[in-house]
Order: sequence, then C-alpha cells, then structure tokens
Amino acid sequence: MNRSICGLRNHAKVKKSDNRIVKIGGQPKQLFYVNGLNSSTSYYAIMTLKNGSGNSTAGGGGTVWKATSFTTKSDNNCQIIFNLPFCTDVAYAVPSNPILHPDVTELGLLYDDYANKSYQNFSKSLQQIPCDTTDSAKYSLARNCQDCDNAYRAWLCAVTIPRCEDFSASSDDKRHLLPRNIGAHQFINGSNVPTAAPGNLFSFENKSKNHLGVSRNSMIDDKIKPGPYKEMLPCKNLCYHLTQNCPAALQFACPLESRGLNLSYGHHRQGDKEWYCNWPGGPNLFNGAGGLGVRWWMVGVGVAVALYVS
Repeated sequence: MNRSICGLRNHAKVKKSDNRIVKIGGQPKQLFYVNGLNSSTSYYAIMTLKNGSGNSTAGGGGTVWKATSFTTKSDNNCQIIFNLPFCTDVAYAVPSNPILHPDVTELGLLYDDYANKSYQNFSKSLQQIPCDTTDSAKYSLARNCQDCDNAYRAWLCAVTIPRCEDFSASSDDKRHLLPRNIGAHQFINGSNVPTAAPGNLFSFENKSKNHLGVSRNSMIDDKIKPGPYKEMLPCKNLCYHLTQNCPAALQFACPLESRGLNLSYGHHRQGDKEWYCNWPGGPNLFNGAGGLGVRWWMVGVGVAVALYVS
C-alpha cells in the first residue's frame, strides 16, 4: 500500500504543508512545513511525485520514494525557524516560549536581528584589512576577505542561534547535547525545577556554572525565557574554518581540546550518516533515495522537510 500513489491517496493521512523554495547552504532546496502533528509521536513520511500523464501503465501514476521515519519533540520550548534575512542557512529548532512568542516569524526575526547586530562590529574590523590590493600585500593567496566574511557569518549564526533539543533527550558520546538554563525556576509547562541537591544536575554547583546555569546568550534568557532545554552544540569545524579563513590581525582563536572546547563545540565523526553537532546549512539526517537526500528538522508539534538533489 505504501508503494502506491493511489493507495497512499486513499488510505494515508495526508497533511497540508507550507511549501516553498529556500536557499540553504548556498543551494536552493524545497522546504515543507507541516503543522498539526502530535508531540512525542513517531511518524513515517513518504514523498510522492504524481505523473501528469495519468496513464494506466506500470508506474504511470507517479513516483513514490522510500518512507522516512521521524519522531516529534516532547517538550514545547523548541520551535523551528527558517527563511531568515541575515542567517539564511538557519532552518532548525531554537529555544522558544510559545506563551511569550507565539508568532514564529517574530521569534525568528528576534534571533536574526541579534545576530545581525553582533555582525556589525566584525564588518567594520574587516574593512580595515587591505582586501583589494596586490598579491604581495594580501593576508593570504589562498583566502580572501569574502571567505573570512562567509566563515564568520556561519560561525556567528551557529553560536548566537543555538539548536534546541528536548531537555529529556538523552546524551551519549555522539550526541553533543548540553543542558542549558537549568538555573531557571520553572520548565516551560509551569512545573518547578527540581530542588537542588548535591550530586544531581540541578545542584547549586551546576546552576552556578555558566555553561549549564544559563543559555549561551543572555538575550535568550532575558527576552525569550525558554526554561531548561538542551543545546546541540555547534560543530568545532565552524571555529576552525573561521581561524583558517580570516587574517591573523583579527586575532580569532578557538579553545583548546582540554580547555573548554568540549563545552562550546561538538564534532562530526567521519563516516557518520547523521550529524550530531550543529552546522547551519549542513545536513542533519541523510536518507538516500534514488539520488535524493531527505533532511528533517523536528519540533514540538510539527516537522519541516527539505528535499534536494545530491
């Protein structure tokens, strides 16, 4: 039944979606945003393409791609944002508060404006670097100022717009999830944060640690107030690319492996099909299907899907 367009049309639960073409990762991609799904629920999604001829020959009804499974989030403080004017590659769930910020567009612009304002000082600094000059005066023959600008923007958007995961989500050696904002008094559903006790996550010692007690950026706790959540850390290669592409005069540097790198960044293992750190514009989940890649971003009661030719 799930291999037939006719069978799916007659028996599958079809959801209406917001369908648009966006540019993510430098390439145009088709994005589907589906509302009305249940939280903490596993679904299968099947992409189909109807044949315009409508003939009755084998395969004449159209094309059915392999089903892709996904599970929606259980908490309600992670919301998908996308189609941002400055951080154009951001298309994933971010810390949110549906009571204070029910409008997704407004939430996205709040994050995007914050990143854009942070970018302005860098832009002025980069203008002091001789970019359009002779080869002998350039800071690099392999990199240029546009490369630096692109690398900084990718890094900035990843660290100012953190990727949100359920606070209840499990962490392991692959999934670089870090608890954030555990110093908040309440979860998003109004329940109180557990009483601090020695040895547990909500101990006074942990709440006093900047990487656990608060969010990565104070704006999130001050204006959005998402309560405790987990952040999928940005990939450390974003920082490495920044230092490799920009002039030494800007004095960019990444934390050392033994001195805070694992508290600020995650990394992608070579050969892994899934990405367990955040790279805006990069793939989250690959599911090959006849030359097509399927990419998912999960949210509390919705899912966005991007299809692109690989």
